[in-house]
Amino acid sequence: MMTSCPEGLFSYTIQSGDTLWLISRRHYTTVEAIMAANPGINPGNLQVGQMICIPSGNRTSQPQTQPT
Repeated sequence: MMTSCPEGLFSYTIQSGDTLWLISRRHYTTVEAIMAANPGINPGNLQVGQMICIPSGNRTSQPQTQPT
């Protein structure tokens, strides 16, 4: 079991009700990026207390344009 994540990733502990989709939205990343960072993870069988690595997401949203 992993105890630390590589540089550029941070650890996250699965909590009750979590799905990869919810985690990806919360941390501004994608399910695909989470799965790539955690080889062998089973998205249909996340365990409460399981530690996974999350890629650092980009918190900036799409540029917003001013109404004219």
